[in-house]
Amino acid sequence: MPFSNPYNFIPAPPRGEGGQRLPEGLRDHAPAGHHRWHPELWSGRIPVEMTVRTPLLLPRTRPSGDSAVPEHQELDVATAADADGVVRVDLAPTQVKGMLRSAFEAVTCSRLGIFGQHDQLGYRAGTGGATSLRPALVHGEDRVELLGDLTLDRRRPGSAAVPVRAWDQAGSDRTWRLRDLAHRDVVDARIAQDSSGRWHTEEVRRAGASEWVRLSDKSGGNERFVVRGILHAPGASIKDKRSERIFVTEVLEGQGRLAQGRSQRVSDEVARDLVADLETLVRHQRTVHRHAGRDEILDRAPQGRVRSPWEYLGDDPGATAWSRHLFDVGNAAPPRLGPDTTIPPAEGAPVPCWAEPDPDVPGGVRRLRPVMISRLLHKASPADLLDPSLHSASALDHLSAADRVFGWVAPRSEGRGVAAHRGQLRVVGLQCPEAVRAVDEIAELTLPPLSTPKPSQGRFYLGTPDRDGVARPLGPGVERGDTFRRGQVLRGRKVYPHQQWFAGAEREARRRTLQHRPQQGRALKDSQNATIHQWVTVGAVFRFELDVRDLHPMELGALMWLLDPDRMGLDGAPGLHRLGWGKPFGFGSVELRVATGGTRLRTGAQEAERLCSLGAEDTTSDPSALAAEFESAMVAQPATKKVIRAVRAAAVGYPADTDVHYPRTAPGKPSYEWFVENEAAANDGCAQSLPLLGGLPLKETP
Repeated sequence: MPFSNPYNFIPAPPRGEGGQRLPEGLRDHAPAGHHRWHPELWSGRIPVEMTVRTPLLLPRTRPSGDSAVPEHQELDVATAADADGVVRVDLAPTQVKGMLRSAFEAVTCSRLGIFGQHDQLGYRAGTGGATSLRPALVHGEDRVELLGDLTLDRRRPGSAAVPVRAWDQAGSDRTWRLRDLAHRDVVDARIAQDSSGRWHTEEVRRAGASEWVRLSDKSGGNERFVVRGILHAPGASIKDKRSERIFVTEVLEGQGRLAQGRSQRVSDEVARDLVADLETLVRHQRTVHRHAGRDEILDRAPQGRVRSPWEYLGDDPGATAWSRHLFDVGNAAPPRLGPDTTIPPAEGAPVPCWAEPDPDVPGGVRRLRPVMISRLLHKASPADLLDPSLHSASALDHLSAADRVFGWVAPRSEGRGVAAHRGQLRVVGLQCPEAVRAVDEIAELTLPPLSTPKPSQGRFYLGTPDRDGVARPLGPGVERGDTFRRGQVLRGRKVYPHQQWFAGAEREARRRTLQHRPQQGRALKDSQNATIHQWVTVGAVFRFELDVRDLHPMELGALMWLLDPDRMGLDGAPGLHRLGWGKPFGFGSVELRVATGGTRLRTGAQEAERLCSLGAEDTTSDPSALAAEFESAMVAQPATKKVIRAVRAAAVGYPADTDVHYPRTAPGKPSYEWFVENEAAANDGCAQSLPLLGGLPLKETP
C-alpha cells in the first residue's frame, strides 16, 4: 500500500560565494549591530497569535514511580503558575524562536546554523563480494601481508583461509570447541578436502604442541595435509555461524601436492594508508553503537541482567555476540578472545583481517576489513557533499540572513576576533493559555519508539543536482556502496511536513501512532518509548511579540511571509509550522498569524524623525507589502523558486487520507527489513528513493 515518509527535505541549492545568487538583503555580510537605528533598516514589534491545529505535545515527566515499567516515561503537559497564581501551559520563548529560525533559515536559503556531519558515514557490506576477499595480516603500521593462495596438484588456486569448526550450538547457546585456543593464536591444522573440493579442518593444535583437538571425520579416505597459520575468530556474531578461519601462512606437510603461493607484501605509504583506514573503520564501528548515553556493545542488560559483549543472547540483530574487534576485554573475559585487537598490533601475533581487491588496479587493495561482512565507510562525508556556501559561517562578515536575525556562535573560537552575535530578533511577552482550558486529559497513549536520524541511508538523504543545483532523487539502480560520492549532494534541510488530520483528535492520534506500531513481540512500554496522558488541545492560542532591530526590508519580508499562513499556504489550505514532540506522528502543527492591530514597525529614518519632532503624531508603517516583495524576488530565480515551492508543500502537508509512516514491509515489522529489500532491488534497477515533496508516495514492497 502506498505511503508517505514522515520527513522530507527543503532544497538547499548553492548560494554562490557570499550568497551572491540570492536577492540583495539576503546575502552574506556582517550584522548592522545594536548600537543605533540605521536609516534604511526596520525596527519595532510584531504581535503574533499562534493557534494549535493538531494536538501539541509539550511534555513533562511525571514523578518517578508513576510508571509500572522501570525507566519508561509517563508524560503530562508542562505547566507553571504565573505571577497571579494561574496555572498555564509552560512554553519557553526559545522553543518558539527555534521553530521560527528553522523556517526562516530554509526559506531564505541561509547557511546551515548547525552542521556536524564531517566524518565519513558507514554502511553494512553485502554478502556478494565476500568471495573475492583475500586473507591478510597487519604486522605493523607500515607492513601488510596478503597471504598466497593454496594450490593442490597445481590445479586452480584457492583461498588461504581454511574453515575450522569452532562452535556448537543448542538453541541460543554457543559452545567453543577449540579448548584453550584463542583469536590471533598461531596454530597448526590438519586439513583435507571433501568430495566437493571444499577445504575443512579435521584437527587443530597450538603451533608445535603435541596434542591435537579432533574436530571432524568428514574427509573419509581423502589425504590430509598439515598447515600453520593464524586463527581468525571474531566470535558467534551471525546466526547459524559454526566456523571460524585459519589464515594459512605455511604448508608443513604437503606430500608434494599442496603448495602455497608467495605472499604479497604491502609496505611504506600504501600500507600506512590501508592500516590508518582500517583503524578509522574500527573506530567508526565502535562509535556507531554509542548513542543517547548508552553503549549497545558494553551496556547489555536484557531483563535487567548484565551480559558481556561476547555472549550470544539470540538470533536477532544486536542479540548475537559482538565481533571481537568491537570491544576491549579485561581479566574476566574467556581466554578464547585472545589479546586486545589493537591496530597495528602492540604485541604478539599479527592482526588477521580481510583485503578487498581494487577492481581498477590489478593486484591492488582497495581497503582492509576486520571481518568478511563488515560495516564499510563511504568515500565522502556529508560535509564533502555540502556546497561551501552552505556551511556554517566561520566569521562575522560571513553571516547569512538567519545568522544575523536569530544569532550566531562561531563553530570554533580561536581566541581572535568576534565569536558570537546576539541576533536581532527576540520573542517577548509570551502569554500561554490557562491549563484548565488548553490541556486535554486523554486515555494513555504510548508513542512507538523513534530511532535517531540515519543519514547513512543515502538513498533518502542524497540526490544528484539538476542544472540549478537542486537535488533530485537518486536513480533506482544506484547501489548502496555507490552513495556518498563526489557528484552527489545532500537533499537539503530536513523537515516534517504537516499531516492533515480528520475530525476527532484522540481517535486520529491513535490511528496515526498505530502506523508506527512496535515490532511484534516487543513490549508496548519500555525504556525507549513514552506514554502521554495529556496534550495541548486543538484551538488553544498562544500570544507573543517579536522584537526586531535593524532588519533589512528583505529580511523583514521573509519574516512577514512566514507569519502569513494564507501566503505560505497553497490552494486555500493554510501553511503551518511544527512545534514540540511527536512530529513524525503529526503532532504539533501550529498556525502563526500577525495579530490585528498593534504592529509597531518603523525604519531608522522614521524613528529619527519621530524623536526629532516632539509632540508629533506617532505613526508606524505597514510592512505587509514586504512579504510580497520577498516572494517576488525569490521566485524570480529558478533555484530559489523551487525552495519556495517546497516550503509551501511542507507547510500544507499531506492530505488527511494519506498513510504516513516510516518504511516497513508490513505492520509490526522493523524498518530495517524494508531498507534491506530496497537495497537488494537496486540490482534490478527498482530501488526507491525518497521522492520530492509533493511527489508520488513510496511503496511497501520495493
